[in-house]
Amino acid sequence: MNGNTNDLTSRINECYGSLSKGQKILATYITDNYDKAVFLTAAKMGQVVGVSESTVVRFATHLGYKGYPEFQKALEEMVRNKLNSIQRMEVTYGRISQSHILETVLQSDQEKIKDTLEHIDEHAFELAVDTIIKAKHIYIVGIRSCAPLAAFMAFYFNLMFENVTLLQTNNSSELFEQMVRISKDDVIIGISFPRYSMRTLKAMEFANNRNAKVITLTDSVHSPMNLYSSCNLIARSDMASIVDSLVAPLSVINALIVALCMKKQGEVAKTLETLEDIWNEYQVYENDEINYIDDKIKYALKLVNLDGYENRSIDSLSGGQQQRIAIARAIVNEPKVLLLDEPLGALDLKMRQDMQYELIRLKNELGITFIYVTHDQEEALTMSDTIAVMNQGYIQQIGTPEDIYNEPENAFVADFIGDSNIIDGVMIEDKLVSFLGIKHECVDTGFGNNKPVDVVIRPEDIEIVEAGTGFMDGDITSVIFKGVHYEIEIMAGGYEWLVHTTKYFETGSHVGMKVIPFNIQIMHKPESSDEKAVELDA
Repeated sequence: MNGNTNDLTSRINECYGSLSKGQKILATYITDNYDKAVFLTAAKMGQVVGVSESTVVRFATHLGYKGYPEFQKALEEMVRNKLNSIQRMEVTYGRISQSHILETVLQSDQEKIKDTLEHIDEHAFELAVDTIIKAKHIYIVGIRSCAPLAAFMAFYFNLMFENVTLLQTNNSSELFEQMVRISKDDVIIGISFPRYSMRTLKAMEFANNRNAKVITLTDSVHSPMNLYSSCNLIARSDMASIVDSLVAPLSVINALIVALCMKKQGEVAKTLETLEDIWNEYQVYENDEINYIDDKIKYALKLVNLDGYENRSIDSLSGGQQQRIAIARAIVNEPKVLLLDEPLGALDLKMRQDMQYELIRLKNELGITFIYVTHDQEEALTMSDTIAVMNQGYIQQIGTPEDIYNEPENAFVADFIGDSNIIDGVMIEDKLVSFLGIKHECVDTGFGNNKPVDVVIRPEDIEIVEAGTGFMDGDITSVIFKGVHYEIEIMAGGYEWLVHTTKYFETGSHVGMKVIPFNIQIMHKPESSDEKAVELDA
């Protein structure tokens, strides 16, 4: 086999003239119903088509496959590649003109309901009602486009029955975990239409193996969903459309709900009376629904510390308050993506810091993605999961706050994000750099030998030590207390070093400076002026 997605179709067409009568019937069935045939065993396919199992196997070998399993793999490949979403769209566009979309679609759905009514098995419907009534526990499963149908059914079933489980899952293992206690006294209702969900099919198989009752809602007696079902409800759907038409299945579900309500009329009425009392007591519909918007507005105002300001004129507010109102207006609609351009610029330092944490909390709580524009480096580091540093309209570096701060890609980034000492140097060889007349070990490699580089040392990475014990001695020219640390300037080697330390030193003191090799960052010299360190006006 060559793996071509059209290989099976080509083989059938090439061999059709040499096929027996029974094999031709098989070929026609597979061509017209490949989405159903892919789930069938050789024996089951023979049964559906009306030929023997051996005829099915001989058909597979006649097409050039080693046996039925290899043929089935080829069929699976064809199904995966046939009638995808694009093809379904093309089919639909070929059927419907732009001016008659509404009429055509509604008429089509009407025909599906009519066709379902004419062909549905009423005995199977009554059996389904009786089986559900008698069940100890009811499981409902519908995946992908069938999930809303399953959820709709589960909602109303929960009003009638005590033990209803809506199976919700992203993988097969989760299904089995939720069904682990299913038994012969229980029932599972599986809902699936082309393309059939393999996870739903596996749930049916698992329930059947545990001797539970299995009810299916699907599109055909040939559906693979019926392999493990004792009660099949058939409702017509349309696979050849942009979306699956599930109006007929929904009508069948509605009929099931009504029939069950009639069977349990007294219990349902009592449940509804209780719910009405609860809804009235807690004002579920009168209060929450009516005041939903007001509650959202009050919540948004509370987030920006403007409780009680909902009736104030915007002209009566300060600049900072107006800025917070703008943030509240932006978040009240809970957008998926929100652009914030210097949103905290007009706020005082304390309010600015508080709002940073409030915005982070809001982002996480509501799942909003912030695109946050700021010139405040500390704010960028605090707020961001990912930072993009820009200069003159060009992105200099993208990375996490930790990467941006600890591993800047050029002098501009190093100086823009946080304070840095950036000194001209020469990379003598791997792990050895020279700057300001001294040689110092580092950890960087791959720069070549005797290459000009920029040496970057963060202020907090420099330790002030006794003169003569560090890599360089100098004199302290300035000491400024910053609250959590002292900002100290040291003139040494003709360069004015910036040092951050929690220890106090007197201005004029002669001291040494020490830095470990790991904290010395080596960068290539900038290729353009845009990559140079920021030059601030005096």
